[in-house]
Amino acid sequence: MSKPRDVNKIFETLSILERAEVRVGWFGSEDEFGEYNAFKAEENEFGNPERDIPPRPFIFNYQADAAKTFKNFLGTLEQPRKAKRALENLGEESRKAIRMGITSVYSPKLKPKTLRLRRERGKTSEKPLMDTLSMFNTVEAKLVNV
Repeated sequence: MSKPRDVNKIFETLSILERAEVRVGWFGSEDEFGEYNAFKAEENEFGNPERDIPPRPFIFNYQADAAKTFKNFLGTLEQPRKAKRALENLGEESRKAIRMGITSVYSPKLKPKTLRLRRERGKTSEKPLMDTLSMFNTVEAKLVNV
């Protein structure tokens, strides 16, 4: 015989999941030149022809993996406190996924002009998205409405 379900706890958990939001991204952070990291992230993800920046997708590449882990974190619906922890873990896994995405971008290669500008600032890296580490270091996860 199966254990009776605690319907009140299930509803409490569903209420948490319904109103909560996991936000992952750059929330007002700027790089050393005063440019918003969220703007740079969008510009690199989708490209910006006006500024001659090709797309270098990195944000969504690993999100499916992060979402898969959510089910494992959640456990049972009869434990509401696990719902909040599951959402926090989803945010953290998503943040890690974006950071992994940033480190995995190698193409398209940087243009000679970009490499020259980097050298003028004393930087020698030829890896896209990792010059200042600003986007890498400032991506964060927030849990709201819990």
